[in-house]
Amino acid sequence: MVLFARVLSSTGEYAHVELRDHYIGIRHVAKQMGLPNEGDSLHKSLIFATLDATPALVGVNTNVQESPWKEQLVLGDSPFWEKDSEGEEDEEEAEVEWETEDETITEYDDPDIVVDAYLAADSKLEDVVAHLTRIWLPELLEIWTNPLETKDQTISLMKRISKAERIFGKSVKNAWRACLSAGIILKFQDPNFFLGHRYSLGEYTVTGNFLAMLLHQSFLVRILYEFNQLLGVRDEALYGRYRDLCVRIWACVPGFSNLDPVSALGLFKFILPSFEPATDEELRHILNLNIELSGHGVTGNADIQKLRPIIIMVGKKYTGREDFRAPLNDNMA
Repeated sequence: MVLFARVLSSTGEYAHVELRDHYIGIRHVAKQMGLPNEGDSLHKSLIFATLDATPALVGVNTNVQESPWKEQLVLGDSPFWEKDSEGEEDEEEAEVEWETEDETITEYDDPDIVVDAYLAADSKLEDVVAHLTRIWLPELLEIWTNPLETKDQTISLMKRISKAERIFGKSVKNAWRACLSAGIILKFQDPNFFLGHRYSLGEYTVTGNFLAMLLHQSFLVRILYEFNQLLGVRDEALYGRYRDLCVRIWACVPGFSNLDPVSALGLFKFILPSFEPATDEELRHILNLNIELSGHGVTGNADIQKLRPIIIMVGKKYTGREDFRAPLNDNMA
């Protein structure tokens, strides 16, 4: 199946969309293959060859070995929060509630508007990831290490991050609502899931990109919360916004069962920081979902206490509370 797909796509005579059914069949086979068997080189090579053959599901590269959240980015000359006029709006207006999802949103009836909303958020994600990893995290670590000597620096950086978060958050919300209205994101009532509802985001790239948007927005909000505390301000409303973003990520986890095990595991590892505000009971519900994590340090309820330090460590790294450059020393890395 893989060889056949490669031959057909390489000739240029078949559009990606014409091979969609074939790729869906390949993804189905990949799900049945399970996680790579470390002792079987043939099994491992077949799994990754199979996954590598499926980028055409939506006409873009969905190779599981390539990150959909684009960690390695080149900094642009002018990030969006310095050039978008929308960033000057009133903060209360920028923080519109997400929960209008069950309403009919006519402004998103045009497919072009839906695509534009998604691409706008994805473009802002690139700016956020680039500045977070290249500029903000090193500066935040310096502030965290010497809080008494960096008060003015802290205030200045918090203003920049706050503005970026407001604009980025509004763009992510618009993209989410647009895709929800268009049926790209589906919301289901699920009494068997502890949140009472869940989301299905479709294929790997869309799922990965939206999780990246939500996760990086949660990073920015958590940064604002933690470093406001250094200034003597404990903002519980800000922490509530952070947790709400994390909960939205958790509601996407049941949909991982629609992906092949390798992709599902990759996304689960990626969203580990979102579980930092979870209680043990909430984390137990997450681990009880049908995600193949055996052989990767997580096998069930007994491993919650083993997983918790990893979650906290990763969360601190991406919110400036620990050195993000230090290697992860865990068996899920």
